[in-house]
Order: sequence, then structure tokens, then C-alpha cells
Amino acid sequence: MQRCIKTKYKTFLYISLSVFLASCSTTPARISDTEVEAELKKYEKQLDEEIVSEEKPKPFEYKIGTEDVLDVSVWQGFTQLERTKVRGKEVQGEYTISNGDVLDISVWQWPDLAKVVIVRPDGKISFPLVGDLQAEGLTLTELDDTLTEKLKEFIKSPEVSVMVTEFGKRQIGFEKIEDLSKDLIVRPDGKITLPLLGDIQAEGLSLNELTATLTEKLKDLFYSPTVSVVLKQIGGKKIIILGEVGQPGVYKPTGTTPNILEAIALAGGFRDSAALNSVILIRGAPANPEAQRINLTKAIDKVEMTDQLIVQANDIIYVPKKFIANLNYFMTQLIDPIYKAGAAISATRVLAPGL
Repeated sequence: MQRCIKTKYKTFLYISLSVFLASCSTTPARISDTEVEAELKKYEKQLDEEIVSEEKPKPFEYKIGTEDVLDVSVWQGFTQLERTKVRGKEVQGEYTISNGDVLDISVWQWPDLAKVVIVRPDGKISFPLVGDLQAEGLTLTELDDTLTEKLKEFIKSPEVSVMVTEFGKRQIGFEKIEDLSKDLIVRPDGKITLPLLGDIQAEGLSLNELTATLTEKLKDLFYSPTVSVVLKQIGGKKIIILGEVGQPGVYKPTGTTPNILEAIALAGGFRDSAALNSVILIRGAPANPEAQRINLTKAIDKVEMTDQLIVQANDIIYVPKKFIANLNYFMTQLIDPIYKAGAAISATRVLAPGL
């Protein structure tokens, strides 16, 4: 869409500049392509800046509150050996050697060639008579055959044995831990409960902070745990007011339901930079979000007062600096950081009863 806008804009500028430059000349003269291109680049830069500033909302980091519903998912990393333990059955196919593996290599009737070697970070091992040898990526049988073939130059009919005595920490995938992956409601005491971990403080933390807390606690129980925390539903009758207002943040209406103007007033009112003709109201997030543009200029002038100005629980109100052209793109940029991740300010206010 942006590319289409820029193409049309460039064509329009080219024609306009050509006419303008021709009219400014007292004698007919050919307009330089270089002059036109320079002007086009200047205006294209201005257009790019407008598009970027228009469609990138200020980041906002939501702080978890009571009654919020959190979707918590936990995975553990595993190596080929650990995968066998997790799934409780043999790994299909022969094991392939990895760096960090400890190998016990012996040659029958040649005790001097009985060695314990570690596969180096470069994937190789050192063995008497043979020297450096590639081991990583080979199966035990393949390494056995390779050593046997190379030792034939020094020993008649060598019989080689290769065993893994210790496995290196090569991670090959993740296994979801179903018992720890579930929807959790933040209790009135601000905590959630997970098996093995017990009660965990959640209220007041951002999604990133809770993710880091859970990950750290799980490190003692699982290898390379990975945690995902998603805000599935905002609890209570909260609304989020962001953008060009005095105090962006999370608000919990009490008493009568406020309209948008009253809610924004409690958030410190509009800033001078606010674009009142393009206020965005998002409803139904995160499951079924829908965005609509509201012209509050008419409401302030009392020209138009409709039901769409009444705030509902979990609404998101965003007051931009400039007119928002692409609502769906803007909505995605705004709500994803709120419900999944982000970094910015956060505040909680209580709307006074009787508004």
C-alpha cells in the first residue's frame, strides 16, 4: 500500500514540478531530469517520514493485574540422549556423534591404543597413529569403520570398538511440557500457581518480566527451558488509553460507564499535538480485534454524539499525532506489544465514580 501511494505521489509531483518550472521560465527551456529527480527525492523523504510516524504507535508495556488471564506455555530443550528420556523410548536411528561427546575407543589386543577422547569444538578427535580425525556427524559404526581402515596401515586386521561414555550438550529440539502449559487467572492476591513451582507473583510485572522469572526458576528443573507468556484477556473492567494524552496507561472505571471524552479527561486530557479527527477505538482484542476511527472534533463541538463514544471493558483508545490511514496495520502494531511483549511506560488509575 505504501509503495502504491509513493508511486502515485511521485507521478503527481513529476507533472506538477514540470508545469511549475516551465511557468517560472521567461523563455521556453527544457527542464532538467536531474532537477526534477532532486525535488522528487526531497518530497519522497518527507512522505516516508510521514508514513513512518503515522503508522508506528508509541510502545506500551502492560503490567499484569488481578483477574487477568495468562496463556503460559513451557518447552524444554533436549539433546538426542535427553529426547530418549523425555519420550521414554529409544531414539529412532543410530546416534550421530556431536562435539563435546566423550568416546571410549579401544583396539583388541592393543592396550596402548585404548583411549578416552573428547570430540573437540571443531568436530575432530586425536588418536594414536591416525592423528586428527573427523568424528562429529558420524555414527559410531561409521567412526569404527574409518578408524579400522586407517589402522590397517599399521596393524593387521584391527578390531576397533567405539562407545559413547558421556554425551555433549547438543540441543536438537524442544519438547512442550503439557503439565506446565495452561491458561492461568491471576488471583486476588496477585499470584499464579504452576506445578513444580508453586505460587509465583504476577501482579505488577510485565509479560517480559514474568517470562524471565519463570524461565529462571525452571532452569533448575529442565534443560534449556523456553517460556511464553501471552495476555489472553485483561481482567476486570479495564480500559487502555494511549497516545497524545497527559497520562497514558491502564484505567479501571468504577461507577457509571464513561464515554471516550470523559475517559481521556481522566488520562490528563488531550495534548496540543493530538489529531482529534483520527482517534482510534479498538474493541475485542486480542481474540477478535476491530478498529474504528472516531472524529472527536464533532463530539467536542456537540455536533455529533453517538453510542460509539461509550467506553466498554477492555477497550483500547489511541489518540494519534496524525491522521491514521491504514487502520488494520496500525491496530496490529499497537495491540501485539500489549498482549505479547513490549517496552514502555505503564500506569494504573481508577476513574472516579459519578462521571
